[in-house]
Amino acid sequence: MFGFQVLGGIASLGSVFALPILGAIGFTAAGPLAGSAAAGWQSSIGIVQGGSFFAWCQSAAMGGAAMGGILVTGLAGGGVAVGATVAGALDTKVTEENFDLKQFFLEIWRQEVEMDQKNERGE
Repeated sequence: MFGFQVLGGIASLGSVFALPILGAIGFTAAGPLAGSAAAGWQSSIGIVQGGSFFAWCQSAAMGGAAMGGILVTGLAGGGVAVGATVAGALDTKVTEENFDLKQFFLEIWRQEVEMDQKNERGE
């Protein structure tokens, strides 16, 4: 369950930070920003092939089809994380190890309560 929570959280956070990161490296709604890393990347590859990673980045920055993929990834990641959390919370299977640990903590708690009561009575 924890693995699904982590992977879902990473996907959600990735979708949140995708556009700011693309903007920081120079992808804008009007195209690559002159003098930016995106512009340098574009000049190094020449003609940009449709479906390439560069084209995907530019599409996302322009709010195109790639943006839909980012949103779907974020929502799906959030759903996986929440689903794993709910499934873990609803898992009522009590193993012997978990039961023993619970009993251990209950005993310590009882001892603490008794000590507090004795202190209040001045014993």
